[in-house]
Amino acid sequence: MEPIMNEIAPHKALLALADLQNSGQNSDLQAFWESEKPKWILAAETAKNRIRSEHPGESLGALLRNIVMTAELFQSGRFDAIESKLRELDSGWLAYKTDIAIYGPGGAPKETTSPE
Repeated sequence: MEPIMNEIAPHKALLALADLQNSGQNSDLQAFWESEKPKWILAAETAKNRIRSEHPGESLGALLRNIVMTAELFQSGRFDAIESKLRELDSGWLAYKTDIAIYGPGGAPKETTSPE
């Protein structure tokens, strides 16, 4: 998962987006969208393949679905919605890494209910 996230780098994309929005240069902003689109499309294909083949747990599955959705936003030109998706993806990645650090690769133990 780390290589995918390093390639798309949602946090870096958010920082670049903020800088471009502050500059007010629409041509630079459009160039940013166009330069980002190919790597998101490739990441989405990788994410879809992982979902289909591995049946990931809840947190990883949500992260992979957000990659696919963000790529779709890039492809469809719905740039107004991308910033919030990037934030969601960035926080989801941090949460996933935290789960790995705490619980290991298997993720958090499933809650069990005890019979009363």
